[in-house]
Amino acid sequence: MPEQQSSGASPAPKNIWGIVIVIIITAIVVGGGVYWWQQTETDENTNTVVVTPTNKAKTTDEIKTEFQNAINDKNYEAIGNYLARTVNFIIDRSECCGDISGVEAFNNIESRVESVISYNFWQDQQIVKSMKVNLADTFADMTVGVAETGEIIAYSLDAQNKVNKLFFTHQEFLDLE
Repeated sequence: MPEQQSSGASPAPKNIWGIVIVIIITAIVVGGGVYWWQQTETDENTNTVVVTPTNKAKTTDEIKTEFQNAINDKNYEAIGNYLARTVNFIIDRSECCGDISGVEAFNNIESRVESVISYNFWQDQQIVKSMKVNLADTFADMTVGVAETGEIIAYSLDAQNKVNKLFFTHQEFLDLE
């Protein structure tokens, strides 16, 4: 019986580099297709492809609504994201605080809103209208929230849609006549 000589290595396919290149190209094409698919959505009614923007700028009204929801939800992390670097932070009938850093304002907010169940930010409330007319120097350009217990928060946004003024007071402290 003739013996076969073994070289010690198993025979490799002649086109191993060709197979590797085909696998790499396939992975790139499939990966690119999945990425493109995730960045678009198809409008089923018109069969057109709409590219979804990744950095859609929010409107001032959207920012206000989100900030108000964060206040009422006691979502302090979210509240911090809306504060400007410097905030004019006032607590009526106190020595606090004037212009302070956003971090300092953030640290003071919890004690002011924690006990309030929720603020009503509807700007057509009679008290809000009265504040904006009779105390226009302070409240004309501010968004005002009023709690059922009389606590009031007022704020305004700067040009970058960051909260740059916060005013806390109570309804009984206001001279609206």
